[in-house]
Amino acid sequence: MQLIDSHCHIDFPAFDPDRAAIMAACQQLGINRIVVPGVSADRFAEQLAVVQQFQGLSPAFGLHPCFLTKQLIPDLDCVRQYCIENDACAVGEIGLDFYSGRDNQALQMELFEAQLQLASELSLPVILHCRKAHNEILHALKKLNFSQRGVIHAFNANHQIAKRYVDFGFVLGIGGLVARSNTHKLRQSIRTVGLAHLVLETDAPDMTPPGLSRRNTPENIPVIAEHLANVLKLDFYTIANTTAENTEAVFSLT
Repeated sequence: MQLIDSHCHIDFPAFDPDRAAIMAACQQLGINRIVVPGVSADRFAEQLAVVQQFQGLSPAFGLHPCFLTKQLIPDLDCVRQYCIENDACAVGEIGLDFYSGRDNQALQMELFEAQLQLASELSLPVILHCRKAHNEILHALKKLNFSQRGVIHAFNANHQIAKRYVDFGFVLGIGGLVARSNTHKLRQSIRTVGLAHLVLETDAPDMTPPGLSRRNTPENIPVIAEHLANVLKLDFYTIANTTAENTEAVFSLT
């Protein structure tokens, strides 16, 4: 059996006190690979230092829409450099966040499209963050004829949108939301696209499954797998192994 966390910010300061213990616990649980997305250029060096400290960590580098600056060209050059020089598995975490009427939507879109083009240039998949902007993201993917695949992080939309992403070759990132009893829309999407198009993620230290400690950790991947197994009426080992294979395929992990 193998388990993979396809989205975990294990480099964040929240893990500084006990990162080594968490990584050791993950090994005991069969979590043998963790994808670590970047969020801003000024954190890439620290992110890379953590990735290089532990086995089984795969880096992605990208500019998150909630951390963006107006220094687009220097930051994009930094993404390109880190991806090329450090065997990045993806460009990410990138995307659009139009939640609560953010007033920088045009800047977000400019940066998002530039990073999609960079991913195409580097032949890398993307890790997509989306809040209140699925139509805009899908439009950009079509406009740029994007074909590098990727993961829709923290997916929580209806089955029609889920199918549109799958048609672009994307898989859906399933995290702590699946453990909530009121996520009927998400559960319908999961059943519609099926296990072949799903990967597991924690988004630790955020998005803790209900009923667990306040800080999320990659140790909670088995909990998410159990909830996904219940939704799909499949056994735990099928969920674990298939989602791991899906993650390895989309990120070309070996």
